[in-house]
Amino acid sequence: LVKGPTGTGKTESVLFPALAKGYRLFLPFPARSLLEDQKDRIEQYLLKFSKLPENQNREVSLVVDTGSQMYRWVYQNGKDITKELNINLRRHLYKGDVILTTLDKFLYRYFSFGDQQKSFVFPLRINRSKTLICFDEAHSYDNISFTNFQSLVRSLYEAGRSLVLMTA
Repeated sequence: LVKGPTGTGKTESVLFPALAKGYRLFLPFPARSLLEDQKDRIEQYLLKFSKLPENQNREVSLVVDTGSQMYRWVYQNGKDITKELNINLRRHLYKGDVILTTLDKFLYRYFSFGDQQKSFVFPLRINRSKTLICFDEAHSYDNISFTNFQSLVRSLYEAGRSLVLMTA
């Protein structure tokens, strides 16, 4: 549990060690607006991280999945190489190093709702070792959202997943 005022570096305190240790980091947010605020910021960190000498030629990727948008960007040596790879941006299947999503979409994916071909991919990827799930803005859930959030966290904890809850 990480508690601290807004702007004190809670996100960085989870993001940087996860990247350094090679963890896949899921960041479900309560709202798309919060996700959008974080996307550009995290993208800049990933560009810098990919430029470090110890990460030379290592591909680092960012996935955004809100349902209406599902995209994957790939960075290497301080550059966005997504276009060079000629990949289908929507066919990421959660291969990212950092995955930004909403609580609703995370619930949807975790409990395998949707397209039968892809519905089992997410639980498979989330249950791999070296996966960290970090819920930011945990204080902002209310009513039904909090009930869903609480049930999800309990389910993940009981399944032995690595979790971080952050709140202002």
